[in-house]
Amino acid sequence: MYILGIDWGKKYIGIALSDKNGRVAGRFSVERNNDKFYPWLNNILNEYGISTMVVGIPFDVSGEESNIALNIREFIKPFENKYKVVFWNETLTSKESQSIKAKKGNSKGRLDDLSAQIILQEYLDYISSQ
Repeated sequence: MYILGIDWGKKYIGIALSDKNGRVAGRFSVERNNDKFYPWLNNILNEYGISTMVVGIPFDVSGEESNIALNIREFIKPFENKYKVVFWNETLTSKESQSIKAKKGNSKGRLDDLSAQIILQEYLDYISSQ
């Protein structure tokens, strides 16, 4: 049972994929957020037999969903009837991604897939602890 993680952005979308057992998240891809994304994502969902999509939602300092959360929820609507969709707090994933890349000595490149991996791994750790 593969599980997909998504870090949505206005320009780029990061994708992570779990292992077959749904225990470990791995970086998968960074794609442009344009009209080619939905067909690409549908292909990935079918190819891997995805059952669950974990989608990062940012919160502001007051603990409320940030304004961009509306865009993310609108983006995911076409999938909600076919897949289990889990919204996951992604508030600090970008900073964590930057920190990880800096520790590895690699500060260049997109962080979206790494952020998606962090979102997905946090969810996988949570469900394994239940």
